Amino acid sequence: MGQAMKIAIVDDEVDMRESIGQWLALAGYDAQTYASARDALKQIDANYPGIVITDLKMPEIDGMQFLKKLLAQDSSLPVIMIT
Repeated sequence: MGQAMKIAIVDDEVDMRESIGQWLALAGYDAQTYASARDALKQIDANYPGIVITDLKMPEIDGMQFLKKLLAQDSSLPVIMIT
């Protein structure tokens, strides 16, 4: 059996972030949760996910700014934006 796909969840709302993370973990994925886009950007190179799920409305770096920075690092990384 292969390794579980890594999915990064980025959301400043703890309930939403943890709920999505738990649901994905129960489905067999390796859910990596981040409280901010800044935290995620620091960790994504080391913990390269197969897909990123991010909130659109976040403080400091919003979802669109995060998307631009993320795609500058890897333009092939799939991203799902939620709000």
